[in-house]
Amino acid sequence: MTIIDEVQKLPEILDEVPNLIEENSFRFLLAGSSTRKLKRQNANMLGGRAGSAALFPLTWFEIQGTQLNLDRALRYGTIPRIYLAENADEELYAYVDLYLKEEIQAEALVRSLPNFSRVLKLAALASSEQINYANIASDLGLSAKTIKEYYEILQDTLLGFELPVWKSGRKRKTSSTAKYFLFDLGVIHTLTGTKALDRNSDLFGRSFEHFF
Repeated sequence: MTIIDEVQKLPEILDEVPNLIEENSFRFLLAGSSTRKLKRQNANMLGGRAGSAALFPLTWFEIQGTQLNLDRALRYGTIPRIYLAENADEELYAYVDLYLKEEIQAEALVRSLPNFSRVLKLAALASSEQINYANIASDLGLSAKTIKEYYEILQDTLLGFELPVWKSGRKRKTSSTAKYFLFDLGVIHTLTGTKALDRNSDLFGRSFEHFF
């Protein structure tokens, strides 16, 4: 098997992969941290030729029997390297800084990095809440279209995901607005400047809901 990481940095390689699979029976594991560049360059997304899988932070099931510390998981998140690190705060700050510099600035995904940083912080503050692009745009003085594009970048770079609306309820009125989550609690708290979680606070409850 051939393993290629950060495949989004060389989209052209995806044009060669199908031929190598069909003509030479090669097997590939292609990994990357963003689909944004692939979409912009109309890269071959290997439709029908490949399966896909997403790697998320550690789940309760994966760490419950070893060293699950709920307070630590809610405060620092469960990205493996960071969850187990002695200097988790430093690791998280480096992670956020690297994301902004390498994924956003270096790839020129946005015209204004300061504006994107503001949206990123607000997305962290509102993580697990219903999305209202118009309200966010009003708060930041940007257009709703720009806000929506920034949220799409978060999703394309695997930093955020949308929880679709539940429409099958019978006994109670269903929500008409999706919720949006950033992928890890440690990243959220780093972006919002959270230093500690009080077990009696609303933030602790929201963090537990997010972890769940």
